[in-house]
Amino acid sequence: YVGAALLSSILLISVQLKIVAARRKASGIQPPQLYAEQAEVAKSLHALRLNCAQRAHLNTLEYLPMVYLVTCITACKYPILAASLCESWVITRAIYTRDYTSSGPEK
Repeated sequence: YVGAALLSSILLISVQLKIVAARRKASGIQPPQLYAEQAEVAKSLHALRLNCAQRAHLNTLEYLPMVYLVTCITACKYPILAASLCESWVITRAIYTRDYTSSGPEK
């Protein structure tokens, strides 16, 4: 169970990456520029959506090492609990990503 929960986070990251790529293409902002500048955001809704998608993706990546560590440590004694909590985190991050990338930071 623990392995499946950890692998589901890779699926989450992959979906977030696809969202960022689609928003990047729609906005016309090319790498290595991570975010749209304020002037670009003021002119284009696509630029704002790119920023939201990029923030959601990078925020997930920031927390992922700690989630993996805590899940693996907890799994040594409580594997079902560890898998359940990890999967709950993945599901809530997926909901957060959907909401934040579709409605923006105001909501």
